[in-house]
Amino acid sequence: MAIFKEIGQGIGAVRGGLISGVTNFAAELIDNDALRQVGPEVLKRNKTVGKLVGQTLDGCIEAVVGTIDCQEDKVNDGIDQLAEAADQTKHSVLNTVEFATKQVNHAVKGLRNNDSDQVIDSAKQLAKETVISVLTFKKF
Repeated sequence: MAIFKEIGQGIGAVRGGLISGVTNFAAELIDNDALRQVGPEVLKRNKTVGKLVGQTLDGCIEAVVGTIDCQEDKVNDGIDQLAEAADQTKHSVLNTVEFATKQVNHAVKGLRNNDSDQVIDSAKQLAKETVISVLTFKKF
């Protein structure tokens, strides 16, 4: 029973597509390459978040139904779905922390070397990631 996982991914795709479309339109209006890079990431991440939300819901329902019906296989399937969603979420959080740490270290090295271009590059990367995150998670 992965219906909510599929529905969530579909909702994420529609939501991400709308936000991505607006972002791409704005990028074309102001001719901004950094903003052009945001659109595809917003679409991809909205699909992923929708899928994880749906998978979590599927796992909860499966586990509850299995518990009520005394069907251990359904309970285990639900728990497996929840564990997979939690594992994917953990990896995403770790990747985000790793990226932020790398960019901050890059900026600090730029400051130490008095390299303003390096500092600006790191700031741009962090700003882009922040915009993508806000457009992905804001009121999902």
